[in-house]
Amino acid sequence: MKNSNPNPPGLLAGSNFRVHIGELILHGIAPGDRYRVGEAVERELARLFLESGIPPTLTAGHDVEHLNAGTFKTAARPAPVTFGAQVANAVYQQLAVAPSALSHPGGKS
Repeated sequence: MKNSNPNPPGLLAGSNFRVHIGELILHGIAPGDRYRVGEAVERELARLFLESGIPPTLTAGHDVEHLNAGTFKTAARPAPVTFGAQVANAVYQQLAVAPSALSHPGGKS
């Protein structure tokens, strides 16, 4: 089956893209796990951007000042890598919504 989308879903070779997360608030994670969770979020977001592409919200040049990725169910004591991947997926899904649903007071709207 031929892909009718003229733009491939993932990043193109030579693409340069940067995401800065100033603060990530997570409830229920042991303080000692915070760096492992953060690294897992970074790895999973990179994978999602490579495989699924950059959400239109970001390609349109919007600065997203605040993003609430919502809540999700997880194991009572999730492994940091598993929890980080869940967080990254929640963030990516929120970035994929219509730009008007996001808070971006510092950037274009």
